[in-house]
Amino acid sequence: MRGVDHSKMHLWSSPQSGVTVEAFEEAQIGDETASRWLKLRRVKYTTCAIAGEHGKSLVWDCIKSTDGVGVLAYHRDKRAFVCVRQFRPPVFRSARERAHLGVQVDGPTDGEPGMTLELVAGLHLDKVSKPECASAELYEEAGFKVDPSRMERIATHASGLGTTGTCLAVYYCELGDEDAAPGAGGGLVAEGERTEPVLVPLEDVPLVLASSRSMHIPGGLMWALQFGLERVTREERRRAEVVSRMRWAAGGAVAGAAAVWWALRGPALW
Repeated sequence: MRGVDHSKMHLWSSPQSGVTVEAFEEAQIGDETASRWLKLRRVKYTTCAIAGEHGKSLVWDCIKSTDGVGVLAYHRDKRAFVCVRQFRPPVFRSARERAHLGVQVDGPTDGEPGMTLELVAGLHLDKVSKPECASAELYEEAGFKVDPSRMERIATHASGLGTTGTCLAVYYCELGDEDAAPGAGGGLVAEGERTEPVLVPLEDVPLVLASSRSMHIPGGLMWALQFGLERVTREERRRAEVVSRMRWAAGGAVAGAAAVWWALRGPALW
């Protein structure tokens, strides 16, 4: 180890150091046509992490992939977030390996270890805008038709830092029963997708975040649900305050009108 001078630690927002890349090159690994979705790359690079150090040549294996979009959809009529469950072969494989069951399966077996709870999401292709892509994914996976103009971008965060280096743009939208599109949803059969839209009630979000099944819930969804819970409860609290003020104002107006009427007409009644 090089060792760290903790007295020189600084805030994340004001970095004092950086990496100088002196060389960077990429090479293909394996058959380029072996997979439609995954393209393996091996990068060779030389960096100088701290001024004065000699450059060091390193190697890193990567996956060439595509940026994606995700949608956190809040169903106002159900007071719940719309998510999807789907079977993920890599998760199933890792779960069996983790349980020392062996990867090979020769007969019917429980597929639940491979089921995940996720945001509605998909790859972003350059031929459409990100809001359009988010709207299309919501239609294809969950069966709701929402115009792209209703998609509000809330964050773009990195994913696959050690493998793909891609980004996921997350959008938020509110929808209702009127946005349900009969016959839509469930994923694109032609792409091998099979998604099951599910509802996560507002009050169940803390349970999901603390669930023992969290290994089947990606961090992006957990962050999005926390964001959504705070946003929806804040909006509901704001609306309740507005209604309360209006009631107080209405009550005050009635009381004031009654006082004026009594001042003008009351003495005549005696």
